[in-house]
Amino acid sequence: MACSLYLIQDWCLRALILPFFVQAIDLKPFGGVHIMLKDRSAAELAMGNLAEALEDAKEALAIAPNYPEDPCGDALMALDQVDAAEKSYSMALELDPSIRRSKSFKVQFMFVVVLE
Repeated sequence: MACSLYLIQDWCLRALILPFFVQAIDLKPFGGVHIMLKDRSAAELAMGNLAEALEDAKEALAIAPNYPEDPCGDALMALDQVDAAEKSYSMALELDPSIRRSKSFKVQFMFVVVLE
């Protein structure tokens, strides 16, 4: 799947796409499963399924611990676990300092700083 769910803002579209991620992950493809789990986590998060979003994000992180796109931070923030979210975002920043320039990362990280 070349399309990232972060580009799809409409939660209704995310809900329609979610079953396809389930099917793709169930096929157990070689490589890229962490990206599908990250995207499914984003879809779950958008639909308000916070526990499922965090579960998928943690699984993505377990598969690819050095993947710089933080899969857990957003789910942790939604669950009001600010300290854990800050740690998650900081680890992502250590893995890839260039994401500091990303607009979406700035919004996420600044939100954590404001809440402290």
